[in-house]
Amino acid sequence: MPNCLDCGADNPADESCQDCFHALLAYEAERPEAFRAVHHLTVSCFYLQHPRGYAAATLRAWRELVADALDARVNVAQIRARNEREFGGATKVREAGNDAPANWPRAVRAALDASQ
Repeated sequence: MPNCLDCGADNPADESCQDCFHALLAYEAERPEAFRAVHHLTVSCFYLQHPRGYAAATLRAWRELVADALDARVNVAQIRARNEREFGGATKVREAGNDAPANWPRAVRAALDASQ
């Protein structure tokens, strides 16, 4: 299978990034006590690497969420409250046909090179 069009990863035989993500979510679901607290990071990080179809405001919010969590500026309860506030109810996080922003990293190597 060719490299992922969004993140540039080499995919294992017959598995897309989406397939691997769904397998990870299934693993999380089997072990909620171990992974419930970081589920928001799992989802945010995956979709930041695979942004196609998401609204720019959603991507911005996910970037802030991950940065705040990594810098220990928020705890799990605050993140859950923030997610509910920003994405709860009828809030649209997807925009049909929306591509990743023009400056979005398209490959893992390109993102690493740009950050150095």
